[in-house]
Amino acid sequence: FVQAAVCLPPNDVCNSLRSEFVKCGFVEKLMAFVLEDMPDQPPPWSAALWQKKDHSKGKGSNDVSDLEQSWKYYFLRTGIKTAIDMLVGLCRGHNGLQSLISQYGKDDRFV
Repeated sequence: FVQAAVCLPPNDVCNSLRSEFVKCGFVEKLMAFVLEDMPDQPPPWSAALWQKKDHSKGKGSNDVSDLEQSWKYYFLRTGIKTAIDMLVGLCRGHNGLQSLISQYGKDDRFV
């Protein structure tokens, strides 16, 4: 099942399966799992995700060190890599699902 979700090609049959994943709440549960305990700031090692002024903190600062630790612990969560891989696979080549996921709200529900 996991491998199928990761490798779904963008065709009519697989798009129907994607729709069913949304209808039954699977995608929403997957998003909730991925967002659970995710740090609220981008990882400090991904400068492209930061505004220039925000990322200008020194690499040795405690804030950056704490944020790095938070992300490292997040990525050590059991199943997180598989869940992210599944979301990437489900979204690959499917603009509708990409758009839906981008609307996932802070209250952990699709808006």
